Amino acid sequence: MTLTVVGGRKRRVDGRSKRQKLSAVLAADMVGVVAASRQTGIPATTIEYWLHKPEFAAFRTRTREELAG
Repeated sequence: MTLTVVGGRKRRVDGRSKRQKLSAVLAADMVGVVAASRQTGIPATTIEYWLHKPEFAAFRTRTREELAG
């Protein structure tokens, strides 16, 4: 992981694609954070952080609605 300056603010860049992040978040929704961490090799704390980000929360909601309907 590296730090990069974006818009005057330092941000962490972990090198994972958005697809990898979404896969981990969706797996956490289905099997839990710890199991998703084991499956993906991404630390549970990272997945937990992503779960609370608005961009992923909106995606999770849409996905749940699509699967239910």
